[in-house]
Amino acid sequence: MNLSSKLSLLILLILMSYNIVAVAVADFGPARVLPKGRHQLTLRMGEKSHLSEKFDSSGSLQSAERMNKRFNKEFLISQSPQLGQFVNFVDRMYPHLKASENLDPGALGFQGDASARFFIPQIARGMTSKWSLGLAIPIVDFKTTVRPTNLGVNTSPAFFRTLSNENGSLNPQIGLAEKLVNGGPKAIFNSITDQRSYKRIEPRNETFVADVTLGSNYQLLESRRFEVYIMNLLTLPTGPKDDPDDLVDLSVFHKTALKNVIYSNYRPNAMFEFGLGLYYTAQFSSDIEKRVPTAEADELPDVSSKETVKRNLGDKLGLETAFIYIPHDRVELGLGYDYESKQKDSFSGSRGSRYDLLEKNTDTEAHIARFKVSYTTVSSYVGGKSSIPYSITYAYADFFDGKNLEREKTHEMLLKFYF
Repeated sequence: MNLSSKLSLLILLILMSYNIVAVAVADFGPARVLPKGRHQLTLRMGEKSHLSEKFDSSGSLQSAERMNKRFNKEFLISQSPQLGQFVNFVDRMYPHLKASENLDPGALGFQGDASARFFIPQIARGMTSKWSLGLAIPIVDFKTTVRPTNLGVNTSPAFFRTLSNENGSLNPQIGLAEKLVNGGPKAIFNSITDQRSYKRIEPRNETFVADVTLGSNYQLLESRRFEVYIMNLLTLPTGPKDDPDDLVDLSVFHKTALKNVIYSNYRPNAMFEFGLGLYYTAQFSSDIEKRVPTAEADELPDVSSKETVKRNLGDKLGLETAFIYIPHDRVELGLGYDYESKQKDSFSGSRGSRYDLLEKNTDTEAHIARFKVSYTTVSSYVGGKSSIPYSITYAYADFFDGKNLEREKTHEMLLKFYF
């Protein structure tokens, strides 16, 4: 390879060692295009954690235990036909026992966490000296240990002893209720979800191909210190669909979206570089199957509420920033901050159901902090000291604040090869 070709590769990594295609979760940095005819192969590996935590509509961070209050005894009695019928029966036959007040199985809680590991091979090619195309195929391994648990004190055994003394021998209806309630809120909740054809909430581990992304990057302006690019990322709905019968599935895939970014780079000298991007993401409507609540208090809609609805995801506006420090020709350090705001989703269907309840708290805001460190051999490759031009990057991202948004912490490793 002649010196001119090697210098092209130097520009490729020192000035462009960032993803052409799907913007990495944690990796970030100023935009670049590949030299004409050159390729970049990127292998991304990482893990997202803290997915069971969520920022609520006021911006407060809630853990998985945020569900504990919701599933109290009033909810369990109102949602379980067997338990509700039993309480009404006892209140009618033995009003002095006050079953609706004194029968307390405790509260239902949720413990555990959820995480997603991913492996994303990416390939990009310089189509011209100013335009590059790329493709990313994410493979996700989703793991959750979230499970329902019994909380509080279950007063059911003492209550049923008192009822047995009053009744003499328990009839089958009372016996069935006793078995259910003595099992605690977890048993009651499982009976509710079984009756309504939901999948049980239990630990699981599954692997699937997520949404594929096609990327385009075009250089609009170039000077010695300043550059401007337009980037387009098209996400295709190749990932798993949202499962209306699964209360803990990842519902972030099987979506079509087009992200359009205007990005500028500024290099005051050889040791520093700054990046600033503004973007708009259009998310396209699709037909999906959903359980539509009948009322505000309908936390677990019955299977009869399932219907095909048109979902129009809210569009996104965002800001990306990057500060890159190059203390050595083999080392880069980076800090970044992103802000993103998403509009509310909208739903419509043919039944005239309460689609507005599906739209509640679907507008989001996200504040993301990023850090990375990279090691590269490209400079030494150009100097003849290394035989292979590549880079290794560790990157970290933290969704440290937001609204109606899952908390995410992402650790990521990237290997990049150029040829």
